[in-house]
Amino acid sequence: EGREMRQQLNKMRKSIGYSSESEIDDRIATIEFKLWTESLALKDEKKYLAEIQELKRNRPKVSQVHKMEENLSTFTAGAAVKESISEINAALAVLREEKREVSKKLAELTASRTEKIGDLQEIIDGKQEISKKIGEKIQERNTLRDEFRASEREYYEWQAEQRRKRQERQAEEWEQRQKEMEMKRRMQKVERLDEQPHVAEMTLLEQTISFCKSLVTSKEPEKKEQQEAKNLETIEGAQVLMRKEDRDEFYFAPTKAKNKGKSKTKGKAEGSSKPIKHNAETFRLFDQLKLDAPITTDDIPAVLEKLEAQLDSYKEKVKAWEETREERKRKIIEGEEEEEKAVALSYEQAAHLKDEGNEKFARGGDVDDAMQCWLNALDALCEPPRQPEGEAAGDPLPAGPRSDDPKVQELRVALFLNLAQGHKKLKQWRHALGYCEEALLDQPRNVKALYRKADALGELCEWREAEDAAAKLEETGAEGKKLAAQKREEWKRRRKAADGRQKKMWSAALAEKSDGPTKGETAKAPEKKAVDVQEAWVAPKVEQMSVFDLRRKGLEWVESEDFDDGVWKDGLGRKEATFYQRRALPLSLLAAASLAEVGLDGEVVVHLLLDGNTAPFAEPHDWSLVLQRCPGVRSLTVVYVDIGAVGEEPAGGPPPMPYGTLLRPTEEGRVGDRVARAARFLGTYREFKDHCLDLPGLVKPHVALWADVPLYGFGEGDFATRLEAFELLEASGVPSVITQGGEVPLRGGPPMTMRADEQASLTMAIVGVGLGAAMAGGWVWNRFVVPIDRGSHGVLAGHALLGTIKPSAKRSSPLKPASVKDALIQRGVTPVPCRLREHPQHNGELERLRRKQWEAFMQKLRQEGRPVGPDAGEEEQQRQSMEFYQFCGMAEPPPS
Repeated sequence: EGREMRQQLNKMRKSIGYSSESEIDDRIATIEFKLWTESLALKDEKKYLAEIQELKRNRPKVSQVHKMEENLSTFTAGAAVKESISEINAALAVLREEKREVSKKLAELTASRTEKIGDLQEIIDGKQEISKKIGEKIQERNTLRDEFRASEREYYEWQAEQRRKRQERQAEEWEQRQKEMEMKRRMQKVERLDEQPHVAEMTLLEQTISFCKSLVTSKEPEKKEQQEAKNLETIEGAQVLMRKEDRDEFYFAPTKAKNKGKSKTKGKAEGSSKPIKHNAETFRLFDQLKLDAPITTDDIPAVLEKLEAQLDSYKEKVKAWEETREERKRKIIEGEEEEEKAVALSYEQAAHLKDEGNEKFARGGDVDDAMQCWLNALDALCEPPRQPEGEAAGDPLPAGPRSDDPKVQELRVALFLNLAQGHKKLKQWRHALGYCEEALLDQPRNVKALYRKADALGELCEWREAEDAAAKLEETGAEGKKLAAQKREEWKRRRKAADGRQKKMWSAALAEKSDGPTKGETAKAPEKKAVDVQEAWVAPKVEQMSVFDLRRKGLEWVESEDFDDGVWKDGLGRKEATFYQRRALPLSLLAAASLAEVGLDGEVVVHLLLDGNTAPFAEPHDWSLVLQRCPGVRSLTVVYVDIGAVGEEPAGGPPPMPYGTLLRPTEEGRVGDRVARAARFLGTYREFKDHCLDLPGLVKPHVALWADVPLYGFGEGDFATRLEAFELLEASGVPSVITQGGEVPLRGGPPMTMRADEQASLTMAIVGVGLGAAMAGGWVWNRFVVPIDRGSHGVLAGHALLGTIKPSAKRSSPLKPASVKDALIQRGVTPVPCRLREHPQHNGELERLRRKQWEAFMQKLRQEGRPVGPDAGEEEQQRQSMEFYQFCGMAEPPPS
């Protein structure tokens, strides 16, 4: 350090060159005197000025040099190092003391821990032993799993082999049936050969020839029968007047001659041409023979020649038929004669079915029937073997190959396009897209197929694929360009409208939060979700149920009870609730079966799905009503499947129903030897099917009845459970009858429009938008309801809405709650979890006030001399109910 100070001092001395400030001042004074007294060159003058500046800058450094010299003179080597060492030693001493304290505490804690838990080695050894056993069990499990999988593979191989053999056997049986049908068809053709092929034509010709000859043949004079003279006794002075043709010309003197006009036939010879009168039938017959009808009798000879020539030609054909008949029979039986191609027969059948479907579709209301005709036409073209009874729906069957015949291909494409149009009308865009793809396999540049494909993709909001389809549509020509431009313009308008709706939605959401965050919260900018909003969903129109539509073959309604409005409409709120709870659901099932034409015959199985948390009934149902009204039902089995969420049972309550166990069926009704039974199961529908796998007669029902089940339920779990149940029923081809709650009018109450409750509206949206299910006849207001509680204007009733879902084709992808929710949100429907209805608290003061008002109103009626109580007729009671409603100014009718 001292060396460095000395080096810096010497360096500074050399840079300054002067040892004191006075020396610098003297040098500056010398230079300035020279500048003042001498005449110098400009270069030298600049040099002296620069030196003066340098001297002035170095002048302060002289004092620094003196200071450094003083420091160097007082510097002692090694003092700073010793001081640093002393400080470090002191710090180390403090740290050692702290370490001793920590070590002491650690020893105390170790001793305390050892005293409390003892020796851990035994525990560690036990743990290692258990781990070893677990490893052995895992190895054993893996071995068993491998053995199971090997056995499972062997079973699957055996199953596949059995399926292959079964399919081969079915193919052989189908081929044998085809041969038998072919031989039967040949024999029918042989039998048809015995029929004279031209009987109708020859008969028509002979009758026409006879008709023409009758027009020109003269009538023969009729022979008069000689009548014997009758002996008539005349009156004296009188005589008998003979008949005009029997008396002489002038038996009596003629009177004045009559004015005779000119004869119309004067100048015409006998047998000349006469006009022939025809009617529409004779014109039709001559047109059928491809001849002009004769106008006059002069035309008849030429017509007769043509008729006889035709008759002779047919006789020649008959003669040839008689000569070759036996030989043709032999050739047909032996298969030597060339038969009509099966393709031609199937083509004719398919064309006929296509035309039939077109006629039904043109009527507008028979879309499903029309589509069934078109599907049958496709089956006729492809001729697939029929599904044998008992065969699993998923087993593959040999499908008919596609024909390359241009005529057949054209018909097939037309059928695919018709089916796409039908699904488009039903808003089933995914199915429509599939049929468009099928049509494009045969004709990749078909304008209709590309246009409908683009339309379906646009409705599904798959914009990239839709744009690709529109681009291919443009490549087809001028018409395709025009259609693609129209479709793009439509998409543009829809997106603009969707953006407008989305902007309004976010504006409303931001307006609700304009007050800012509450205390303790941080304000966050709302994240805007990019949702493709389609046209907002509108609830479908709900029709009124008509008793005339319920009268179907096979149903024997008790009309005095079932169709009595005094029971099912006016009786709401007056009869006991148990009356409706026992009868409403069985009668609703019959009503749905009648409207949707679901057959109930033989041994009927019904799966009744319910949510025990929301079911609008507590009494057992009277299923004997079904037996009484359906004579064709020999036995009825109803399985109650409670798919609702299961919570904790309250303490002290009755024992809960066992979960996942099918309870033994009990008899619920009997009519003669026909019995109605009911069983119960608590769990999901898949758990029910797995549990009852050994009961095939119970697993697949004839119909499923969703009794007021809110399809969305109380949350995501309930929603997934319901979608799973619906998918299983749909895969089994089972129709589903759905009932939902609503508010219906009350007798004597104010006029109101029946309306579905919140969950019923959401259920209709899920069925129509999320599931894309096809309804059989749409939604109707059910007459067989269960009154639950008072509503704002009428009665809150269970089973108020009724609809039937037809089983549809197998879905290409499974139902997922997320995709169904996205479809609902895109149509402006927000799924809301179900909420249990809160029963209003009893208000004694309000009841007393209402009773006083009623007594005052009754006193008013007595003063007016009007009948009250049971003496009043039905019409008078209804009028009094409305007057009391107005008298009190209430928002609902008085209590009964």
